Amino acid sequence: MKVQAYVFVDTEKPGPKRIVTEIRKIAGVVMADALFGTPDVIVLVEGDDIATMDAWIVGMSRNDSAFWRRAPEGTVGRFTSR
Repeated sequence: MKVQAYVFVDTEKPGPKRIVTEIRKIAGVVMADALFGTPDVIVLVEGDDIATMDAWIVGMSRNDSAFWRRAPEGTVGRFTSR
């Protein structure tokens, strides 16, 4: 059984439209859409188990540090574009 998680993304530059386009190219992404208000983008990711989901989220914050940064402590599952 697959597991899914929602990840919220706040954008700065270049903005939600471009961020959504890039996020949709990432393996494991089921859906990515821009929203009105905060957060700017919502992403649905899917994996085989919780460990896969944890690896995906940690990988997003580490593998492309020029594009992502982890939001301040206390904000769960939220990333901000650079």
